[in-house]
Amino acid sequence: DPQSPLSTGKPTVVMYDQVPAGIGLSQGLYEIHEELVSSAYELVTGCLCLDGCPSCVGPAGERGTGSKHETRAILQMLISSSQW
Repeated sequence: DPQSPLSTGKPTVVMYDQVPAGIGLSQGLYEIHEELVSSAYELVTGCLCLDGCPSCVGPAGERGTGSKHETRAILQMLISSSQW
């Protein structure tokens, strides 16, 4: 949510699992982040919804931000960036 105190004001993609507090996979996921971001892009792009749904981009923020189009653009920018 853009209004979160954790927000930097920059575009953000959050990938999460459905286990409360996680299960300690952060380091391993960071090590494969390029593959993870590419897979997320494929998931969002391949979803048949029009503007995002819980299956591809999760729930929209309180202000309705976080659409499929925005998420796909951010992921594409991350994939194209050499700043991994």
